[in-house]
Amino acid sequence: QDPAERLFLHGRWHEGLVPQLGVTAPDRGQIDGFLSRMQRLRDHRGADGRPGFSIPLDRSSRDPELLALDQISFGTWLRHEGYTAAPLLWYVNYCCRDDFGLPADRVSAWAGLHYFAARHGEAANASGHAVLTWPEGNGWLVRRLRDPLGGRVRTGCAVFRVEERNGGVVVDVFDGTARESVRITADRVVLATPDYVTQRLLAAAGDGPSGRRPVYAPWMVANLTLDALPAGRGAALAWDNVWYDSPSLGYIVATHQALDPVPRAT
Repeated sequence: QDPAERLFLHGRWHEGLVPQLGVTAPDRGQIDGFLSRMQRLRDHRGADGRPGFSIPLDRSSRDPELLALDQISFGTWLRHEGYTAAPLLWYVNYCCRDDFGLPADRVSAWAGLHYFAARHGEAANASGHAVLTWPEGNGWLVRRLRDPLGGRVRTGCAVFRVEERNGGVVVDVFDGTARESVRITADRVVLATPDYVTQRLLAAAGDGPSGRRPVYAPWMVANLTLDALPAGRGAALAWDNVWYDSPSLGYIVATHQALDPVPRAT
């Protein structure tokens, strides 16, 4: 549902996260130029004929000229290209902090440009940045994946060890319902866990393929239950609500997709 995003700037809210209120003409020119360039990058193809930036990431071009962007920071790239407008730099930094947990000076230029240029989907009646959601969020996808499996999904269980053994995989599981530990043997296992969890689950995991443990950026989240929707001057309450030049990433309204015609608590 609209609106999806709003920004608090100069004492009022406006739609979208790109700064608009009080922006000078030169700054507006830089913002428009940057956004136009990102649009052109979406259509750019590398020397190998593949999209320069794509999702999934592995579909992106392996053109050495593009891969070289991974050797400099996004902040360095912005300065080299002449992007100096404070509102634009705030917006780019916000996007990097929101997606990567780090400002543009600590994100590679390849990753930063991928954020802006990798989304190629286009609806017949929506802008390129529009997204499709359901009232229950990703829960809809979870149910679609689960339903064909019938009774083969085991819930209330905690895996505490995974080990490759004799050409197969052994999985040790604590069954919370039966209050007992069981061992499952399998030909293959898909272990979809963050690296720091994998290090504790997977026997002989070592330090991963690269020999280095990645560094994670902490992201503090607070969940608040309110008996009324937040108010404010300007644009109406959105799903994503952000303050300009704040250390916070703002707040998300988790009930934004609810279909109640008279929303109250949130």
